[in-house]
Amino acid sequence: MKKIRFKSRIKVSSIFKAKQALAFLNVRKNTAAGVYLFIAALIIIAIASVADVPTKGELHEGDVAAEDIYAPFDFTYLWGINKEKTGAQQKAAASLVDDIYTMDLNVLNEAKNRVNTFFDSLNKNADAYNIKVSGESLKELASFQDKEKLRQVCLSALDAVLSEPTTSESYKDKLSADKAKKITVKTTEDKTERSISPSDILSLVKAKDRLDEYIEKNLDTARAVKKAVAEILAAQPAANLVYDEQKTALMRKEAENSVKPVYIQYDVKKGEIIIFKGERVSSLALAKLAEIKELTQKNEDVRFFFNFGLILMLLFFILVIYTRLFEPEMLRDNKAVLLICLLLILITAISKIIVMSPLSGYLIPVASVTMLFTLLVGNTAVFPLLIIMSFIVSVMMGLQFNMFLVTLMSSIIGVFVVKETRRRSHLLKAGLYLGVANFICVASLALLENLDINVMLTEGAWGIGGGFFSAALTMLCLPAFERIFHLTTNIGLLELADLNHPLLREMANKAPGTYHHSLIVGNLAEVACESIGANSLLARVGAYYHDIGKIGKAEYFSENEPITTTSHDDLTPYMSSLIITNHVKDGVDLAKKYNLPQPIIDMIEQHHGSGLIYYFYQKALEKGREEEAVKEEGFRYPGPKPQTKEAAVVLLADSVEAASRTLADPTPARLEELVRRIINNKFIDRQLDECQLTLHDIDTISKNFIRILIGIYHVRVEYPTNGKHK
Repeated sequence: MKKIRFKSRIKVSSIFKAKQALAFLNVRKNTAAGVYLFIAALIIIAIASVADVPTKGELHEGDVAAEDIYAPFDFTYLWGINKEKTGAQQKAAASLVDDIYTMDLNVLNEAKNRVNTFFDSLNKNADAYNIKVSGESLKELASFQDKEKLRQVCLSALDAVLSEPTTSESYKDKLSADKAKKITVKTTEDKTERSISPSDILSLVKAKDRLDEYIEKNLDTARAVKKAVAEILAAQPAANLVYDEQKTALMRKEAENSVKPVYIQYDVKKGEIIIFKGERVSSLALAKLAEIKELTQKNEDVRFFFNFGLILMLLFFILVIYTRLFEPEMLRDNKAVLLICLLLILITAISKIIVMSPLSGYLIPVASVTMLFTLLVGNTAVFPLLIIMSFIVSVMMGLQFNMFLVTLMSSIIGVFVVKETRRRSHLLKAGLYLGVANFICVASLALLENLDINVMLTEGAWGIGGGFFSAALTMLCLPAFERIFHLTTNIGLLELADLNHPLLREMANKAPGTYHHSLIVGNLAEVACESIGANSLLARVGAYYHDIGKIGKAEYFSENEPITTTSHDDLTPYMSSLIITNHVKDGVDLAKKYNLPQPIIDMIEQHHGSGLIYYFYQKALEKGREEEAVKEEGFRYPGPKPQTKEAAVVLLADSVEAASRTLADPTPARLEELVRRIINNKFIDRQLDECQLTLHDIDTISKNFIRILIGIYHVRVEYPTNGKHK
């Protein structure tokens, strides 16, 4: 039979792809991505606006000036504390604090206790009383019928009068003599405070007069009884106001400390030298530079952030165009776009924290962004991403060109050091490579600027730290991003490739034929994908799990059936077809139950495409009276067709491996004819229309399938059977 070969490099779906490329500015398709990027840009600008953004060439105390700096305009600056004026303002602030007094409410409570005790004794006709009254008054009180009424009037009078600030006559005169405008009174029980005038304070004499007035007004009895009650109350008033010297001093000290220092003002004329080239920046020069920045900062900030936002939006637009041209599927993948936004926001926040700290900017883990993106999504769109990131970090560092170069270099190296990472421990090695590369780059820039060797070594050490920080941050964030975005990395795939996975062990026990078939398909798919530049690890792992849906009904599939009988003998062709096609749905359900990543689920769903189950379709035709009575759609898999190169390769490897088992004499020629016929049939059946395989890819896949199958089915040398050898 004539061999079928594929030499053309024309894509299978070239017309569809051409139309897609021409539509790269279709706004509606990119609306979601545009919204996400716009929101991310706003957040990045907001983070950048926290505190001051360093200006280009900003100096710090102790730095060496690279050029002469002159005053750009006339201005005044403040330097040195004016002790006299500062002291005067502190004294004035302290004088505004009132004297603080404590009003002891225990004085009132003790007076009420004495009154209660007196009346209790009076009711019991006791001989001793705690309050001295005249004998005549005592007789009047003892003979009065409603003694409880007298008690309540006394208590009410004490509440009305002694709840007010009270002091001696002499102390009140002293307060009035000091001409204090106000004093602050705090109570001991309810912790309230109020500001009063000294004239509002009761003297003890005035308190007694008010008690007499209260009795006269509120007690309706004989004059002799009123006199007796007045005698009881006359002995109760006592001073309840105490000066709190400690609290007053503390409040005045706080008032003094709240006064900002008054600095001495100096004038600077336009053109006056601020600092000479090569001179170390002193605190005095720094004060002048700070004043210049203060005077120009407001307008500069608005203009700076407007320009920063404009350039950032432009870079995001370029990212969208680049991705639309070279990786159009990514823009329709919300997870990938959200990941880009989140990574950029994360590195912006970390950069701002480091910039606001005394740490060096070379510690910023810029490479972690490209490392994470490469591991989680791929490296197609990573190059515009690293340009955007380098721009953002250089802005955070005051538009330093050195920082832009180091960031760009570190990010590019980060892509390559993790490209083939398949172990989490490899990230530590990547950190070492990054650290060394950072040191070389930083040291080279320092040598170009003729910086001191100590400065070069110090900055280089920070660069090494930045490399390890990038690796550590990648290791920390990778599992979280894998779980949040349901993305799969080579590291995660290798964990799934472990043959001790519960699903694979169950398949080995319940469907051993399918298990062996899946291993061979994995081998075929891995080699084929590697030859065409596809993800060979993803293809191998997808092949391992592509037939897990057969576990539940393993006996209905030929590789698990006994040689002499088949479970389909008692079934109609349509029912057999239904059981066969259901293994795809069952496989998807099992994959979701075991939380397999989405790319693996997609392969399970797509590994037959919409292909025809030819054997049972033919049986149905043989049993049917008319060919038209049997519809082909009832014997096809539900699809979808393979959407990626890896899924398409698994489909082809699955079909080729299954068909190779039917060859009675699998010679190299027959294997080659079989492989090309199977693949050609899939091509004619349009099962490869929606993936990205070219005809050249298909030819390469065919050659590798043939090579592997010949190795599997090669003929062994027949050994002599003389009893000693087998």
